Amino acid sequence: MKKYTEINGWFDFASTYDFLLSKVPDDGIFVECGAWLGKSSAYLCDQAKERVKIYVVDTWQGSFDEKDPTHILAKQQDIYKIFLENMGNRSYLPIRKISKDASEDLDDLSCVVVFIDMTHTYEEVKKDISFWFPKVKQSGYIAGHDYQKDWPGVVDAVNEIFGEKNILLKDSCWIYHKNKS
Repeated sequence: MKKYTEINGWFDFASTYDFLLSKVPDDGIFVECGAWLGKSSAYLCDQAKERVKIYVVDTWQGSFDEKDPTHILAKQQDIYKIFLENMGNRSYLPIRKISKDASEDLDDLSCVVVFIDMTHTYEEVKKDISFWFPKVKQSGYIAGHDYQKDWPGVVDAVNEIFGEKNILLKDSCWIYHKNKS
């Protein structure tokens, strides 16, 4: 089993995961949407230490954009196999589906935290939020990565749905506390 620091990928939001995990009671559900090779997933599982139920959602098929490096790598290698090897015997439940189908596997109001880091277009972020928001408990959190100028689709979708004044910014992430709705 690899340490999260030994896994390739993008993960610059450990303090956001620490904050969100601190809000999850024992046996609460934390859903990570977007895992790729498992760097953030490994960190999340290591910090949760089996206290929290972790669901990891991804297709492990890369981007739909043929120029995207994740698309290219997914055509050359079995990303899901690499993910499983990287995760080792950590405690989590993988859901290998597109976001909409994966969200249907969980009951409404069942999740304390849903973290979205899948596609980054305005339309897809809005869809992901619409699929997952009903799954978040009242007083739970929905959050995501890449709230920054390099990803205007993320910023615009989040601001349109929640309002810029209603989100907490931490690292390069946005966090919405459902208690405010």
